[in-house]
Amino acid sequence: MWPMMHRILLGSTMLLTGIGSGAMPDREIITLDEISYSVLPGERVRVELRLSSPPGEPRTFAIYRPARIVLDLPGIAVNVQQKSQIIDIGPARSITAIESGGRTRVVIKLVRLVPFDTRVIDGSIYITLGVTGVFGGTASHGIQDEALSARKLDKIESVDFHRVQSGEGQITVILANSSLVINTHEQGSQFIVDFLGTELEKCLERRLDVGDFATPVLTIDTFANGSNVRMVIETTGATERLAYQSANHLTIDIKPSTQ
Repeated sequence: MWPMMHRILLGSTMLLTGIGSGAMPDREIITLDEISYSVLPGERVRVELRLSSPPGEPRTFAIYRPARIVLDLPGIAVNVQQKSQIIDIGPARSITAIESGGRTRVVIKLVRLVPFDTRVIDGSIYITLGVTGVFGGTASHGIQDEALSARKLDKIESVDFHRVQSGEGQITVILANSSLVINTHEQGSQFIVDFLGTELEKCLERRLDVGDFATPVLTIDTFANGSNVRMVIETTGATERLAYQSANHLTIDIKPSTQ
């Protein structure tokens, strides 16, 4: 049985009703009415988003730097007064719900990116931080060495680079499996991405020299590193670096730093 929930805020259900006597409701507006969380053993945290009616599957993606979990809820309105709350338990720092353009976006800020699990049960969406298994979807990253060695190696299907209009360099990596485990870190002018438990086709083991594209990215080296794959992105000047994943697409944006 789950631990007692710490209730953050409770709102009331909102319905779109007709004006005047005898008018029938046009349709039901689904609202986000309550955000709560509970602490689980092992510094895990479970967040519950309670809605007025059962929602569809949220679009979920993770941002590596800075560490974020993002849920997009189309057609859902926010019905909580305090839209941003501090958690500061385990890996979770805070949670924010923002409504815009006919959808609600929920952002969970993390100390570091951790395995997570997203499930829709009746009128609630549960996000469990710190689970083991597959990353995203209905399970989470298994980051233990034993779990990685016990399963078949994942693959990288393609690595592409292009320059966007704002002058930033964008690297897109298509993964054979959206649950692939990824670690990122910085080392001086290099941004390093490790794909754990992954193999690389010989045709993808190469250096991309992209210095002529007038972006902060000079070279992209992708190579096998034992049972992993490492990507080393060499940059120039002061840069801002952002890595995020949606389904099986990993996107790395590197742009000139601004004051």
